Amino acid sequence: MSAYAALQEGGIFTDDGPILYSRNSSDEEEEVPEPPVPVKKTRNTFHMNKENVIYDETYVILGLKVDESITLSGQFELIIERGAILINGVSYYHAPQKFKIIQPALSSFPVISSTQVINTDEVRDIKTDKNDHLFTSDYKSVVRLNSLTTGLENIGKYHLPFKNLFKHDEESSFSDYSFDISFQNLEAIQYDKQLVKSIDGIVDIIEPSSFITIGNKNSGKSTVSKLLINKLVEGSPVSVLDLDPGQSEYSKPYCLSITNHYEPIYGYNYHVDEDDLNYFYGFTTPQNNPDSYFTIIEHLYTYYMNNLKPRGFHLVINTPGWVKGYGKELLIRITKLINPDNLILLSSNNNDLLEGLTFKNLVVGKGYFNQSKYSPSEIRNFNKLVYFHKKGDQFLFEHHLLENSPLRISYQTNIDDTSFIGVNAVSVLNYDDNLNDLPVMLDCSIVGYYLVDNEHFQTNKSLLQSDSMVYITPHDLEKFMEYNTNVVFGGICMIHSINTVNKHFNIYFPYNEEVSKIQKSLEQGYKLLIVKGESDIPTSEILMPKLLENFQQKYKKAHKNNQQLPSLPYVSYNNKINGVWKVRRNIMRRGQQ
Repeated sequence: MSAYAALQEGGIFTDDGPILYSRNSSDEEEEVPEPPVPVKKTRNTFHMNKENVIYDETYVILGLKVDESITLSGQFELIIERGAILINGVSYYHAPQKFKIIQPALSSFPVISSTQVINTDEVRDIKTDKNDHLFTSDYKSVVRLNSLTTGLENIGKYHLPFKNLFKHDEESSFSDYSFDISFQNLEAIQYDKQLVKSIDGIVDIIEPSSFITIGNKNSGKSTVSKLLINKLVEGSPVSVLDLDPGQSEYSKPYCLSITNHYEPIYGYNYHVDEDDLNYFYGFTTPQNNPDSYFTIIEHLYTYYMNNLKPRGFHLVINTPGWVKGYGKELLIRITKLINPDNLILLSSNNNDLLEGLTFKNLVVGKGYFNQSKYSPSEIRNFNKLVYFHKKGDQFLFEHHLLENSPLRISYQTNIDDTSFIGVNAVSVLNYDDNLNDLPVMLDCSIVGYYLVDNEHFQTNKSLLQSDSMVYITPHDLEKFMEYNTNVVFGGICMIHSINTVNKHFNIYFPYNEEVSKIQKSLEQGYKLLIVKGESDIPTSEILMPKLLENFQQKYKKAHKNNQQLPSLPYVSYNNKINGVWKVRRNIMRRGQQ
């Protein structure tokens, strides 16, 4: 039975919660953004006509003259058919290179410009009957844009705040394609020329080197980190130590990670590598648990030094924008641990930020970067939705998650039951008191899960306690983890609900997760550990449209006939206020008492 069907039959729990949440709200604490760095608007210098644009059913070919450029959004495969181009005015590529680019309107758009070929011997043009007339001295570069559909374009139907992520320009000639070329002023990626020149001077190296970027919020750290990756990866693979759990593009949600890259990244980062390593941190800022934050960093850096640096991987470190108070103390500890070969500071006043930091070489720069029109909490929602709905290289947003059945997993209540298969232990970070309320705290939340070697689990059995579930306190969790092969992080999952009568979780795993592998590991003796931080389920995963429409009809009919009003778990509906839906999270239900 799907979760939707279960709810249709009266629900897994009855309604008994007075706390209300506005529709599309978030329990996450909003960050107060600093004033954005001024951003320059840019306009395409490309002049469309019948000669320089070739339309086909699934692609468009463009001929670019000297100093012409285009700004792109959407999803597409970019193929250089003649000559060479610059991407974002910095990165040089020539025919017949190609790139897959996914660019939602979460950040500044990439710019493709014509440029002079540096080495004609390495260029292999792609001349066809379609583009033949563009191979004249009038045109410098020829590019082909293939339509690309990944399913991500449907995210706006699933989560309404993202309805404009892939919206076309109202006056666009490309409405039939998955991409758009806008001719209005846009906020495109632009780098400070002096900074780019300085970076060029430090990336032309053979030996593995480390690069850390620091600066305030909205100073362009992620953009500069991506610039470093794209320049370094031309010669050697690159590892990214991602230390920003709030708005990460590289880590799984609420995690810190080491990810490995072999190709340049333009637009949204969608790569997966088997050597990637994530650890569940559980919060969106280092401020929530700084000791655990630094402990995870130490283990990730040790993994890089032992496994990746010997193989020639460079290291790029992306830091959060917390540079004052204890945030500065963490930066001091991080730079002391790593002693980076190069520190890139994005600040007009560097005196305070640099004091106490450890590094070998300094690059100071400024840039013009765009502050996203989406709030930090919505960007986190985007990352969570993408993670749970990705399957292979596609994103599944056509059907609601609740239309599928959750995985029912029993949870252990007796420490001495060594043969138990299921969730063997749980932990709630930053929470040591009232552990008899574990079902309430875990209900309707996103959690991280670990597979634990049975011998390690039994050896550390003294750290376990039991009440309504077997649990580990946050203090003892640090001792239990050890961050080695005995405790392997699997990923994150959603606890849809908890049946405290029959002692099981109803859990949704991401489409990418192979549940059969998890089940096989448990059958082989591994133990399953679940850890919760502050992570919340996006409201669009709870407010299923089909379910709500059905409920709304029943509610109005009962209200009209003065009958008992129906109810839904996690949802309140007030028909007197224009039919407002509100979501409740982690509320004690009668079925849990």
